Amino acid sequence: MNYQIVNYLISSNLTTTDSRIGSSQSINDHLLSTYTRRNEINQNLSNVPLNNHPINFSSRHNTSFQPWSPSTKLKSLQMEFQNKILYNYPSTPCAFCSILMMSSSVKWIDYNPNEIYTLTIAFPEIRLPLRQSNRGQTKIAVCSSCKTIKNRKFPPVLSQIPEEINAVPMVFRKHLSSIHMNCSLGRATNSNPYTN
Repeated sequence: MNYQIVNYLISSNLTTTDSRIGSSQSINDHLLSTYTRRNEINQNLSNVPLNNHPINFSSRHNTSFQPWSPSTKLKSLQMEFQNKILYNYPSTPCAFCSILMMSSSVKWIDYNPNEIYTLTIAFPEIRLPLRQSNRGQTKIAVCSSCKTIKNRKFPPVLSQIPEEINAVPMVFRKHLSSIHMNCSLGRATNSNPYTN
């Protein structure tokens, strides 16, 4: 394998012409002068190969190189991602445990109008997630664990937030929590009075 080092000399004194003044100014760029000095020093190293023949790139590379373009399969995947996956979000609640589910993970069971679903007990303002099947049957959305009767969970029953807590500004509500952070995250000890 042959290596070839091509040496370039970059002039550190560049000239520019100011159109308003009409004079030529000398620019001494510190970055270029540093590169030039380092390049001149590295030219005299003993491990530099002694091959000073110019490289002909046109014989090695095809000049009519076509730029990359995505395949039709990749384009269809990108379109599905843009139009379907990015618009999918957890929006359907389980009728029993009220967990929000993606539309792909929803399980549909037969709706019983005589049954009281716990979602309506915990959140009376939310409508039950119902749909009509192809056979005309009404189905209700449940999660995979609530599909079987013995694994059904109850949703949290939330009470109203007292007015005294609502009156506390959001910045100071962290002091209302009974949970105390026990982590320093690499900070110096005793630098934050709110953590141990």
